[in-house]
Amino acid sequence: MATNYCIFLSDLKGNPTYLMESLHKHLPKDWKFHLVFRFKLNYLSEDKYSHIKPFYLYDNFKQLSEKDVQDEEKFLGKTFALIRLMSKVGQYRYPNIKKLPDDYYFANLVRSWRKFYLSNKINLFLAGVSDDYPSLIGFEVARKLGIKIIILNSSRFTNAYLLTDEDYQPIFYKKITEKEKKLSYHQAEKIIMGEKINNPELSKIVKKNFNFINPLNLLSVAKSFFPNFKIYYLEVPKYDRLSWYSTFEFVVKYIKSFIRSAISKQIFKYKPKKGEKYIFYPLHFTDDATITAKTPFIDQFQLIKEISKIIPHGVLLYVKPHPHFQCSDIPISKMRELSKLPNIRLLSYNEDTKQLVKNALYVAVINSSTAFEAMIIGTPAVTFGKDYPNEIVKHIKSPEELLNIKPTLDKKKAYDYVSKCYANSIFLRVPYYLKFDFTGNSDIKDLAKGIVQSYNMLCKGG
Repeated sequence: MATNYCIFLSDLKGNPTYLMESLHKHLPKDWKFHLVFRFKLNYLSEDKYSHIKPFYLYDNFKQLSEKDVQDEEKFLGKTFALIRLMSKVGQYRYPNIKKLPDDYYFANLVRSWRKFYLSNKINLFLAGVSDDYPSLIGFEVARKLGIKIIILNSSRFTNAYLLTDEDYQPIFYKKITEKEKKLSYHQAEKIIMGEKINNPELSKIVKKNFNFINPLNLLSVAKSFFPNFKIYYLEVPKYDRLSWYSTFEFVVKYIKSFIRSAISKQIFKYKPKKGEKYIFYPLHFTDDATITAKTPFIDQFQLIKEISKIIPHGVLLYVKPHPHFQCSDIPISKMRELSKLPNIRLLSYNEDTKQLVKNALYVAVINSSTAFEAMIIGTPAVTFGKDYPNEIVKHIKSPEELLNIKPTLDKKKAYDYVSKCYANSIFLRVPYYLKFDFTGNSDIKDLAKGIVQSYNMLCKGG
């Protein structure tokens, strides 16, 4: 049976469209390619894209009644109020919901996606981890209709992808022998323990971009202001602007990023002391879709406060910012709130994460890759998210549960999981965070092969 698969592109640039076409060339000939956009983007009028016949979500919007909205929300199985908070823009503007899409917009998205899936007999929804509203609802409608979902997720290793299912769990489509498992674990350990931080080059880029006094950065912001303004206010449909940061919001966020990073150096400066007992909490990047889309109910700053309430006498909670973003994402008010708590210690983003994990009683995360590092180092971890298997990283619903458990690590299961993650990761030769077009080499072939094998495994119920 032919496979009809779709990819949703929310970008305003042409390269990703070319990338997806290149991917299609390396997929089986009986796989039919469908592209979905919010609306018709200007570059699609170019001759080189004349052969593309995408589905435009907004072209199918209609006037809906109150009952229509209720019916679509009921079908989705998630309230539109929750969907609204699963986006970084939603969390940034909330509670001012007048500056966010209304329920009629969400209901129309549900209808448009359902129409597209059913009319084209879609078997597979292929996407990345995203928190824009059309992507979120496209994902949820696909799940509701029983359509197979493959998510192109960042692997736990630098410059690699790991294909995951609708629950964000890795799809281990490769069967490996005990010898291959041993070699995979050795390679995984070598990579993880050999780097101070994951994706070190990305950290350098972010550090450079957040240098507000760098004339080149200021020039770059100034040069991008008017093109961004033109797209946002003249090319994007009016109701679509409610889903994205405005030009002025971007500028404000950039200035705030610089100020926060500068001030944080006076707050996140604690030096770990030998012999101290502590639980280690690595802060997640606040705008990361792995937080906003996957765990919208969790406010990590409130979570840290709650954890601090159940820590035993003589134990501290070490909190370390994300090394890539250097506190630029943390509101100053949150920094001050955490600094006032007596049993919390705020560490510099430059502190060695590996050593902090090694000496911790246990590690507490939401979806952080630090829990993966803990598996290799041999330190127990707990998670308030669902990215890791419960039998390896204990799933915690409430900090109160920590009162009655002593986190442990099943090293045999951790060994097995780490080995499979490495063996099934797709390592790219071109750094995807430096150059998003990796169509000129075998990377795209490896990606296509992984997608086909993952889809076949999902169809078999694996």
